[in-house]
Amino acid sequence: MIQIEKLEIFGESENGKFCGDINFCPGLNVINAVNGYGKTLIFSGIIWSLGLEQYLTNLPNDLSIWSDAVVDRVQLKDGKQYIVKKSLAALTFITEDKTRIRLTRSIIGGDKETVLCEELGQTNDSESQKVKKQFNLYTSRQKTFSNENISLMRNIYKWAGIDFLEVYTRSGDSRIYLENLAPYFIIAQMGGWNDLFADQVRKYGIIEIDQIAFEHILNLKGYLQKRLAKIKYDLNNSMFRSELLTILLKINELISKFSDDSLSVATKNLETLIKEYSDFSIDNYFEKKFNFVFAKEKERLIDSQKLIYKKIDLTEENNPEIKKSSGLDEKREKLLVLKKERREIDEKLDFVNSQLIDDSVAIREERTKLNLYTNLKILKKDGVGLLQENYCCPTCTQNVNPERYDVKNLNESDVELSVEIKKVEISALTTSLEKRNQQRNKLLEFRESIQGEIKKFEEEFKTLDNSFSINKRYLLECSAKLSEIQSEIDKLDNFKTKTETVQNELNQKIKDISGHMENKELQIKEQEILIVKKFNQKFIEYVEKIQLTAFKLDTSGVEHKKITIDESNDYIPFLDNKPLKRYCSASDQSKIIFAYLLAMQSVACQRDGANHLGFTLFDEPIQQNPGGEYRSTIIDFFSYLSKSTEGQIIIFTKLEKGEEDKLSSSSFFQDLTGKRFLKNCS
Repeated sequence: MIQIEKLEIFGESENGKFCGDINFCPGLNVINAVNGYGKTLIFSGIIWSLGLEQYLTNLPNDLSIWSDAVVDRVQLKDGKQYIVKKSLAALTFITEDKTRIRLTRSIIGGDKETVLCEELGQTNDSESQKVKKQFNLYTSRQKTFSNENISLMRNIYKWAGIDFLEVYTRSGDSRIYLENLAPYFIIAQMGGWNDLFADQVRKYGIIEIDQIAFEHILNLKGYLQKRLAKIKYDLNNSMFRSELLTILLKINELISKFSDDSLSVATKNLETLIKEYSDFSIDNYFEKKFNFVFAKEKERLIDSQKLIYKKIDLTEENNPEIKKSSGLDEKREKLLVLKKERREIDEKLDFVNSQLIDDSVAIREERTKLNLYTNLKILKKDGVGLLQENYCCPTCTQNVNPERYDVKNLNESDVELSVEIKKVEISALTTSLEKRNQQRNKLLEFRESIQGEIKKFEEEFKTLDNSFSINKRYLLECSAKLSEIQSEIDKLDNFKTKTETVQNELNQKIKDISGHMENKELQIKEQEILIVKKFNQKFIEYVEKIQLTAFKLDTSGVEHKKITIDESNDYIPFLDNKPLKRYCSASDQSKIIFAYLLAMQSVACQRDGANHLGFTLFDEPIQQNPGGEYRSTIIDFFSYLSKSTEGQIIIFTKLEKGEEDKLSSSSFFQDLTGKRFLKNCS
């Protein structure tokens, strides 16, 4: 455990440096001040230095816990306000081995996630101070313990002697952080007098966090192990039930193939489901409920197939209709061959026609040359002389270009020779043309004969096809029926496979769950039972001193004093088998919280291995009900605490006249009223 020794807040404004500090002592500390004189600054400084602001605001590094004096403008002795440039908080506390630790953390103007740690000597002498030892990183909650050597929370646990604890949640194991324990030693005005544990369930998913924190703080390991085992058991049961229901819904989906009936499972707990479906067989359910057996159904479908095959008998030997149609395929093949021959003849005809055209053009060209030579011969014989440019042929009236035919400089004998040569060439071309015409005529005759055969085969094929149409339709109908039956067989096989898969999933899940269903009852040691009883007694002692309304006589004159706090009621105070707060007035609610936390600190301080910080902070306990009678009982209770308390209690409040005198002599009383906590330090 640790005890707070000193808090310092310092920084720099546009007017220079400012600072403020306050010392604390063991036992009861009462900080008295009106608003605006540093009371909130001191409370926030302790929270901030320990990295617990998220406990109050749900956000790390949240400056909303601070007043404007250290984050915006600071008002000093001269009454003026100055812009704050930089501010820090430093908390000094003492460990059980008397080591003094000083934690310094920036508020604004610096790195808020880095806390400077100084390990000091065991006295306040400056000579005994040691060099700054290390920097401890303050990080977001999910990473606080990612680096054990630099984690602030890690070191606070070490200095305070708090054990690490991990609990099972739906998302896996989760470590208990300091802020999870904080509701048992820090009560803040902003919601702290309400049930903040409910918020932790939402934020961390830790079920029964208030009971876990209670047992952990008082080192009730037996109770804690029993609770954590039950939580894990219940969470696993919830998870297993969800998984089992998923499989059972698959079975309902299979059942829906037969009817709208379904297994009724939605409202049953895990134990009932395991009992009912440990020996459950989907096949047996289908047989009893719908008279459906996979093997019989498949056998019926196969028999239907065999019957159809038997009726149509798809062999040529036993079916005359099919035998009759055997020539159909042969004729189809012959028809294809004839059409192929026709295509080949058409290709040859195209080639011959092309050659005929070429020969005709050549003959026409040679005849033009012959006419030219003939006319030239006449001209030469008559002595006219050489042909002129662009001479017009007298016989064909065509414009003759002498250079084209190279006849311009021919003499008479050459012309006569050329005439004879052209006649021979024309004769040869004419003979070739006649042969090609003969070839073409033969091809046309052959094509005509093939075309006749094609027409004949097409008519025969059509006749045979029409004669076979009735048998063909029958075969198609049979084929469709066979395909339909085969499709049903395939669906049945798929349904059987799916059923077997779901059955295997169910069997395996039942087996897995059964192995986790054993919940061994842990035995609690007598020493821990006595600790809970001791806490119960201390709580009763405090509520009697604090004078709860519930302890006044009721209308029947029976005095209620039998308060019980135990594990069975989750450590909630019960009075006559009902929650204590049901008997209490609104003003008593804060009294119950007050007494409960102080009783816990008292027992923890006497318990070996307790995981309590060693101090408890109360912000404005009197202001929860400012009525005269309420204030009087609280002040009297403060006086009682100053004489009997264990550990350190720090109360922040505003006392009235007379109340100050009553407490100043019985506690470490510090009155800040009229004094500015922050002052110039230049």
